[in-house]
Amino acid sequence: MAVPVRNVLLRAVAALSAVLALAAGAAIPAAASVGSGAPAAADIAARDELVAAQESLLNVYRCRFGIDTEAVPGGCADGKPAAAPEPPGRFAGTPAAADIAARDELVAAQESLLNVYRCRFGIDTEAVPGGCADGKPAAAPEPPGRFAGTPAAADIAARDELVAAQES
Repeated sequence: MAVPVRNVLLRAVAALSAVLALAAGAAIPAAASVGSGAPAAADIAARDELVAAQESLLNVYRCRFGIDTEAVPGGCADGKPAAAPEPPGRFAGTPAAADIAARDELVAAQESLLNVYRCRFGIDTEAVPGGCADGKPAAAPEPPGRFAGTPAAADIAARDELVAAQES
């Protein structure tokens, strides 16, 4: 059973890494809306999906390695999160640049913690920018960037694979 979970984790990490590579290397204007210069609700939704997918992967790592398990909603059972990941809530209000910046900072913080777990436990280390040295990420984390396009589709698929693996 560990092999299928590892394969799902590798696919999820690959999908998340591809999205995060966009975040680190592709600075774009804060808006996806045409002409207005203001962030669109789709910008918020895409980031919220990424935050949820990364949190799901963090919870998988936490349960698998028995670390920070108190942060896993519903706790862990048999090395897996006991509860299915919750989808992000729908954003209400008028999107602002501060909403985008807050989500970008959260994405960067989650990625940094994922990389710490990856290096500490020697799992999915190929997803760590700069690799690992002495059980820690070798490079300093990248500052938060802007996402191009809508990364949510890949993240939703990765999250769904994690959920399916957890349920099996």
